[in-house]
Amino acid sequence: MKIKPKKSNAPTSDNNLKSLRICSAICLIAGNWALLFEIYYFREWSLETYFARVIFTLIALAVFGVSYRNIGIKKINLLIHLLVISLICSFAFTIYKIPTSLFINSQILSLLVFTTSLIFSWEVKNQIIVAIYYNLLFAGSIYLAGSRSFHLPNIFSLIIFISLISLLSIAASAINYKLREIYKIKLEEINFLFNSVPLGICRTDLQGNVITLNNYLINLLRIEKDKKNIKLYDYIKDETLRALFINPTKDISSKLVMDVEHEVRNQKTKYFNIIADLIFDLKLNKSIGFIIQDRSDEIILQQEKERINKILFDEIIEKEQISRLALKEKNQKIQLLAKINHEVRTPLNSILMFHDMIDENMLHTMDEVKKYSKTVKTSVGYLLNTINNFIDYAKIETGKMENDFELFNVREEIESVIQLMLPLSIGKKIDLLLSIENTSENLAYSDPQKYRQIMINLIANSIKFTTVGSVKVTLNNMHMQNDQYEITTIIEDSGIGIPLEKIDAIFDPFVTLNENHTERYSSGLGLAISKEFVQMLNGRITVESVVGKGSLFTVSIPYSYNFVIPKK
Repeated sequence: MKIKPKKSNAPTSDNNLKSLRICSAICLIAGNWALLFEIYYFREWSLETYFARVIFTLIALAVFGVSYRNIGIKKINLLIHLLVISLICSFAFTIYKIPTSLFINSQILSLLVFTTSLIFSWEVKNQIIVAIYYNLLFAGSIYLAGSRSFHLPNIFSLIIFISLISLLSIAASAINYKLREIYKIKLEEINFLFNSVPLGICRTDLQGNVITLNNYLINLLRIEKDKKNIKLYDYIKDETLRALFINPTKDISSKLVMDVEHEVRNQKTKYFNIIADLIFDLKLNKSIGFIIQDRSDEIILQQEKERINKILFDEIIEKEQISRLALKEKNQKIQLLAKINHEVRTPLNSILMFHDMIDENMLHTMDEVKKYSKTVKTSVGYLLNTINNFIDYAKIETGKMENDFELFNVREEIESVIQLMLPLSIGKKIDLLLSIENTSENLAYSDPQKYRQIMINLIANSIKFTTVGSVKVTLNNMHMQNDQYEITTIIEDSGIGIPLEKIDAIFDPFVTLNENHTERYSSGLGLAISKEFVQMLNGRITVESVVGKGSLFTVSIPYSYNFVIPKK
């Protein structure tokens, strides 16, 4: 479907106003020249010719002046007819006074009327009206001149001659008007397409000065209307584009395509796709043609799409990691429960076996009863310790374990732990030694229950993995600086040691330290709980070990006396 541009009378009025000013100015100049010419050559009619030419010149001057007033813009058609009538009248009066000038004046007048119609691009209707003016006044002047117009045999011949000239003038003007209308329609269609296409189109000289540009580009670059001396690179700030005008014939040997990121004033960043090409006009003058496409919405949409895809991808990765972690934790808990089951089942089997021996009267002497009762007692203690460790570990995992700081005697605490662990060491026939440094202070401010549990777990672990030799515990509660103190406890054993590759995992639950055909040793929950307790007390725990020679655990727990003594 073809869209026709709407017709507007405003451009026609502007053109007619400019044409009126041009014609009135030409008439001013021609009138003055005619005055000088006719006065010089026709002195006997100088007064009459002065009168005719002066009136016409004054009318032309008045029309020229009024055309710059508001009334001239409103009454433009009236001024045009007034100027044409005065022109024809001046020539008609001259022919009347000088009949011998009939041919020259009629030709001049025909030429002027034809030129005027071309300048004004008159419609055929207006041309016919002017022809009527011309014929009536011209015929009247010939009629009044009478026999003095002797160059043609009769007045009928004069009328035929004048009418022929008028018809030729009208026909030529009508053809010209038709061609101008066709050209005007084509030009309006081109301008309509030029300004309606959703692309920025412009042409610049080789220095970047804009020659022409369409409305889309004006709005796109926010260029002020009616601004002169526009340089394209002042509105699209890009070094590649600016460099293009340094040596354009070299840089644009063929079509040049570039993507430009441009920041428009008081707006978001714009993304342009620019195509540049050399243009040669009919005189082979060079210029540069630009087609500028605004790809901002497309680029921003693509960036937003990539951003959303990245968010979705990150969420998928995060969920996969959470799923893997949850699955890993689930597997770890299953393995933990399996190992706890093993740790609990062993002492329970021992107790049940002793119960069955009593029930079946398999024990005959009191010594046998005492022997197996000690085994039951050891199994019950081991079972109770396992259950307590499991409860503590569950509290740590659920975050329900809290610190309970108070002032306590660290020396008495470690001595009570040694007394508690002594039966275990005697049962394995190894020495359990305690050494307290001379610089050690007795009182400390920390969580005594956690400190006690740490010591029980570490000492029990050392006794468990030591078959020959001793387990030595060294305590040093010392003042560091200002109000800072630190409890340092070292547990050193001569046990089986820890392989180097398992040092980092020693504090994980139920780590197997040594496994062969005859022996299997596992760390249980004790070391894992000890590490958690040490971290809760802002301390640190380290381990050094050599396989076959033993291990050395160092626990350092800092504290300060920043507590409030409760009122009694």
